[in-house]
Amino acid sequence: MASHPLDTASCPSRFWLLWLWPLLRKGSQKPLKEEDMYEIPECLRTAALDPCWFKRLNKMKVEGRADHISVLWLLMRTFGWRYVFILVTFSVWLASLSLLPFLTESLFEWLAEGSSIVAGLGWCAILVGSYLVNCNAACQWYQQTTFLGCELRASAAMLVFRRALQLQVQDSDKDVALNLMQVDAERLYIFAQLNHLLYVALVVLLTTSAYLIALEGPAVAAMAMSVVIATLLLQSLVSRRASPARRRMQQCSDERISLLAEVLDAVRVLKMYGWAQYLQGRIEEIRRRELRAASLYLGLRAFSSALLYCSPLLSMLAVLTMMHLQDKELSAERVFLIFTTVGLVRAPLGGVAMGFTAVVDGLAAFRRLNAFVSQQSFDLYQKDLQQEPEAAKETEHDEHETSLRGSFVHGSESSKAFQLSADLSLQPGELVAVCGRVASGKSSLLLGLLGELRRVGGSQSLRAGVAYLAQSPWIRSGTVRDVVVQELPFDEKQYSHAIRAAQLGPDLREWPGGDRHAVGARGTTLSGGQRTRLGLAHVLYRCLVSEVRVVLLDDCLAAVDPHVARAICEEALLGVLLQDQRSVVMVMNSNFVALRAASRIVNMEQGRASVYDSVDSWIADCSQATREACLQTLADIQARPPSDFSDCVAEEGDVLECSEQSRTGMLSTKTLTYYFGSGRHSAGVIFLCFIVASMLSVEGLRIYSDHFMGVWAARDSANTAEESGSDFQTFCLWVLLAVLGAFLRGWLVVYVALKSSENIHRRLLARLMSAPIGLFDTTPRGRILGHFSKDLDAVDALLPQYLLDFLQDITMLLGIVVVCVWSTPLAAVAVVPVLFGFYKIRHFFSRTAREAKRLDGVTRAPLYSAMGDVADGLATLRAHGQQKSLVQQFQALLDRNGKVFFQTYILQPWCILVLDSLGSCIVCIASVFCVLLRDSLPASTSTMAISYALMTRGKLQFCIRLSIEAENQLVAAERLAQFEAVIPTEPAEGRPPPEDWPREGKIFFEHVSMRYRADLPQVLKGFHLQVPAGRKVSLVGRTGSGKSSLLGALLRVVNLDAGRICIDGVDIANVPLQALRTAVSLIPQEPVLWSGTVAENLDPTKELSEDRLREALSKVHFDAKLDGLGGLAARVERSGGNFSLGQRQLLCIARCIARSSRVVLVDEATSCVDGETDAQIQDALRTQFHNCTMLVVAHRLQTIMDADLIVVLDAGCAVETGHPAALCADPTSRFAQMAARAPVEVGGEQSHKATMLSL
Repeated sequence: MASHPLDTASCPSRFWLLWLWPLLRKGSQKPLKEEDMYEIPECLRTAALDPCWFKRLNKMKVEGRADHISVLWLLMRTFGWRYVFILVTFSVWLASLSLLPFLTESLFEWLAEGSSIVAGLGWCAILVGSYLVNCNAACQWYQQTTFLGCELRASAAMLVFRRALQLQVQDSDKDVALNLMQVDAERLYIFAQLNHLLYVALVVLLTTSAYLIALEGPAVAAMAMSVVIATLLLQSLVSRRASPARRRMQQCSDERISLLAEVLDAVRVLKMYGWAQYLQGRIEEIRRRELRAASLYLGLRAFSSALLYCSPLLSMLAVLTMMHLQDKELSAERVFLIFTTVGLVRAPLGGVAMGFTAVVDGLAAFRRLNAFVSQQSFDLYQKDLQQEPEAAKETEHDEHETSLRGSFVHGSESSKAFQLSADLSLQPGELVAVCGRVASGKSSLLLGLLGELRRVGGSQSLRAGVAYLAQSPWIRSGTVRDVVVQELPFDEKQYSHAIRAAQLGPDLREWPGGDRHAVGARGTTLSGGQRTRLGLAHVLYRCLVSEVRVVLLDDCLAAVDPHVARAICEEALLGVLLQDQRSVVMVMNSNFVALRAASRIVNMEQGRASVYDSVDSWIADCSQATREACLQTLADIQARPPSDFSDCVAEEGDVLECSEQSRTGMLSTKTLTYYFGSGRHSAGVIFLCFIVASMLSVEGLRIYSDHFMGVWAARDSANTAEESGSDFQTFCLWVLLAVLGAFLRGWLVVYVALKSSENIHRRLLARLMSAPIGLFDTTPRGRILGHFSKDLDAVDALLPQYLLDFLQDITMLLGIVVVCVWSTPLAAVAVVPVLFGFYKIRHFFSRTAREAKRLDGVTRAPLYSAMGDVADGLATLRAHGQQKSLVQQFQALLDRNGKVFFQTYILQPWCILVLDSLGSCIVCIASVFCVLLRDSLPASTSTMAISYALMTRGKLQFCIRLSIEAENQLVAAERLAQFEAVIPTEPAEGRPPPEDWPREGKIFFEHVSMRYRADLPQVLKGFHLQVPAGRKVSLVGRTGSGKSSLLGALLRVVNLDAGRICIDGVDIANVPLQALRTAVSLIPQEPVLWSGTVAENLDPTKELSEDRLREALSKVHFDAKLDGLGGLAARVERSGGNFSLGQRQLLCIARCIARSSRVVLVDEATSCVDGETDAQIQDALRTQFHNCTMLVVAHRLQTIMDADLIVVLDAGCAVETGHPAALCADPTSRFAQMAARAPVEVGGEQSHKATMLSL
């Protein structure tokens, strides 16, 4: 990795940030790209940071202070040494600041009484020199806080990721981890940057008070400081009220993002049911609560900002009131010296609200991080945090034995709804079959062997070297080769062996790009069988290239065709997995083709494991339905080498995921009007003009009140008491008008911002929910969640604050320039070049800052996607020991983002140095011209000009920083606008069908062709079929032949390339999408649930009665089980995590029964259930849908033999149709050949084939 210039920079280069100039110059000449950015400095790389806090952690452990450790204490003890440098630079900054009132007083005295021009110019030089020292000290100060913030942010992100690697499989904190990384880690950076503003304000307040006491006495000083202190107290009170509102915003955001994540996981099924809009309603309700909290938070922040703006006005009003009551003689010099001294508190006082918010948000982030990483299941001292050999939780590695003895439960100690009891040890070279009914504990047994369950009593040991295939395979985004090989070294021979044994050869020939074909996250574009076989290919490859001693397979044959299942058993199970004395544990839920090869059978019943030594003894104890299902698939299998196929390797494959694009150049004015007008640009122009007019009007009132104050003070000695009283009343009136205007304009900005946020989210969510399925296949889930979390949080909370502060400060800066030029018109000759320099520096700086911020957003998305990948496959990655490689990958991603993040924020100290130095030019110009023109300028004019010029201290750089920050936050609005613009929408409109449509259920597929994307091949090719009303049609064919795609076409998940589909003579392309999907019911291949109650999962529309829902549950024999959990009110955890896969499938079938549709689509509905439950479900399907038209996709032939029509698909075409008995009777038919390759019963009364023929 190339070094960062800072690693070899000299002391002057570090001090004045000279090493940044090449990057700034490049950024000013062209839009920056990622390769243009410097690499991250050595001291900020994660490989350097991790050992720092881990070393401190071990030291605390040795010292015996480990019991009450906190993330705050840990990180501050590790990186807090930077506060030494911060304290030194702060001392220099404070000393130079304290000199300004004394130097200003000396200059004002010279203007009143001095005679030597040289002396006056000398005071000007000393004043400007003190100003320059102050800005240099601030630059060094902010350099150190930038480094500290980057260190805290990177360390927190790594802690969250490492903790996520140790979450329990059913843990509900997976989305919390994503939010911690997206939001809380960023808040730690802000905490490091701004927490010092609180003590800075306190120190400056004390210094200013001491000077005012010496200048005007205790009474005047007390009056001035009482207003300042009252302002601080009000700001503190406002911040205390704002903090709970901000926390409520965050809680609502967490809840909203968690629900949206579930919707994205289930979006395919939700859209097929036509239920996306109802889940959208739930999200909108959470959003309304979030915006109520946001309105309170932003309203209080606007009040605080207006209070800060008005504080000098109110302070001067209080001081002049006291002096007026004491009949003290006023002069312009005295008044503006007090004005200047009180003005020193303005900037620190302005930082109080930001500092307090940063501290509150930072401490809240530390608390959330501490709660996340310090839970009981997380050992903060665990060695695998430091990339040392992984040690699974509560797992004892044994070189010779794998065993599970005792009682185990999921989750925490309070989670005892399900308990696993087992006494099992594995012998080398044996196959153990695990059987049992739905939710009996089969998958839990495998998790127990992996050490993923909490041990109540007993022991668990696992031989080193494990391969695990979950019931829902963990598929990471990438190419087919990436998914199969993962972190292992590539061996072409063994790779080819694994591909062939997993029966992926025909799929590779069909996929464009062969093994370079891109697979979406979680394998969304693949069929269920393809996902299973792809996961199996990785297990095979792992066994072939590494030392694997134990293989755990969770129902890997459920989603594949019978002949494919047999080939897998012979070529993969016997041919690879059981070789080399490996122990294999295989869950057999509904396909028992490999049962004869098992040496023992473990039967699970309500969490209790019973071991059988022979197949016959287990069959004898089974129920009748399970026995029949077993005998229909049982077969004698023998190991054989994988079938040959031609290499299917391409140099380049199709790119499935759309890469996130980063726009370059200046932000379009349309972005600003889009934001202010809630997407309506004309309204945005009107609102923006109105806001700018209000800003200028209030600034005009403030300037005039200050001008009148000087005029009144200059003529006060010559005024009568009545005239003085009249001037005082006039001054009070102007001040009150300025104060009132300041509060009103703040609330106006907040109102417009809230309406914009509300409308942007509503439009974006509505568009997302109406998008076609293809968008979710090509857009990473983490990217979508990033738009709805970080980008929306920026638009909700950050952008209104920065925008208000920027508009307020830019009008103040404009006012300073106007006053300086108005006071000494000749100064305009010098001020104009300074303003031109200010514009050029802003342009020079903002180009780099803007593009860096955009690149920061682009490089964040892979971080969030990596976290999502981990959350989806915890058990698999831990079983394979991939923690170390995943940590290294995440470190690389974090460093990739970190280099952009650091370059983005190190620009702020550079901005302080350059622009405050430029601000010293304005001070120099104003003071020198006032000295040279002393005889021709009134005292009120010259003193006001110098006082206003001194207000530029920090104002120039702060104004530009606010403008850049506001622009950076506007990038979030731009990203949302871009995302909204690229989201396609499904054609939802059409002619409403008759009210009772479909009345009969006749379906006609007329030469249907379909592809998922324009750059992908067709998955349906001229499919032609007529389905009579009320008939059951079974679709068969190898995985990937187009069966599930045909069902998707019927629900208009993807638009057709050619042909049409009619139901009862109505072309579904002309039917409103919601009406179509409401009229057709689906039982999906993968059961999908979401958080809520059982009733909400069965009927989110709340249109069906509870009796009807209970009846549907009883028909799938799940009512008794559910009554024990709370009935329809029973809670469903995220993605149905508290139910087994089979139970989730039962709920999905009950959902379909409750809808009572005339057309029912069944996509391998019973692949996840046992034989007995399968028989019950098949009976329910026959009785409940006997008058319905059914299209059934199935892999097990015994489940489709009662169909009225069999349709055999191959490569998207209907190659054969007919009654099952007729097709079986014709030995040349494809269906008969499939039946012949199906397993044949051994030792039973009749063969499977004979059973089919009899039907």
